[in-house]
Amino acid sequence: MKVDPRYVEIAKDLAKKIEIETIKVDDVLKGRTLLSSEYNVSSETIRKAINILASEHIVRVKHGYGVIVISKENASKFLKKMQETSVDNTLVEETNDLIKKRNELNEEISKNIALLVKKTSNTSVKDIEFHELTITDDCWVINQTIGDVYFYNYTEATIVAIKRGDKLIVSPGPDFTFIANDVLIVVGKDNLSYQRALTYLTYGAE
Repeated sequence: MKVDPRYVEIAKDLAKKIEIETIKVDDVLKGRTLLSSEYNVSSETIRKAINILASEHIVRVKHGYGVIVISKENASKFLKKMQETSVDNTLVEETNDLIKKRNELNEEISKNIALLVKKTSNTSVKDIEFHELTITDDCWVINQTIGDVYFYNYTEATIVAIKRGDKLIVSPGPDFTFIANDVLIVVGKDNLSYQRALTYLTYGAE
């Protein structure tokens, strides 16, 4: 999980103290040297933290006087915004990780299916039979999804992949839409699954 830079964490900590009135409006913040010592960071890090608070109108930097707290309300708004941003960033990172894992898994599945299809073209694999079914130009399922036609319910055959041109689409979901010349790679529950699937694509539900 992404961690905020130290100066952002310090800005958030100071804003929290202002929100709960440990530091009150009109108070003057400690000088950079004292804050550097308190947070065990450089004065440059403190400067960046103060700049964030100033840009959010939580404090005002008055040269020759110090850093004055001007708004508890803006401190609360800043903390809420930072919390929402943190949640959003976490969701983005988690989603990206899931997409990466899905792509890696799809790649592995694609390799395995391609290997199984290749093997079953020459020899049989015990208890597994892959068949290919082509969606003809006049097939009734064109422009409908796998879910729309209840493919498995009527055929007891599972579509494990679809060849579309030179692409192999692995594990198409229920929202996948058929087009003409799609080649379905199906695996059946039994020896009659292929015939049921062929009949269903040709005539529809009886």
